[in-house]
Amino acid sequence: MIAVCATPGVATTQIFATSAASGHEDAGMDKLVAQYGQTEEDGTMPLLQCAVGDVPPGKLCTPSIKGLIGWITNDGWKGPPVVREPEALCGAGRVTQLLWEESEAACGPFFAVQC
Repeated sequence: MIAVCATPGVATTQIFATSAASGHEDAGMDKLVAQYGQTEEDGTMPLLQCAVGDVPPGKLCTPSIKGLIGWITNDGWKGPPVVREPEALCGAGRVTQLLWEESEAACGPFFAVQC
């Protein structure tokens, strides 16, 4: 078993309908996603690549096209999945320790497995 990360980019899912129902409606964002986002199926591809593809441990699978918003957020916006290095913050001392502690609090203790 290996640990990898995936992000769908911006996909035209029902997330904005759900947000609107909870009082967080943003018609501008909804229109932006509808015009520039990718399909739900395409948004699935980075996760699918991590699940069944050849993604090395500790890497991030994200859409390949950054676009304008992607350059601002430093993330893929849409397109075929590519494997990237996670940002330096993801492995920064206290952040890593806090993530591990919170994960164990939610799921129970982890143990190291040699593959």
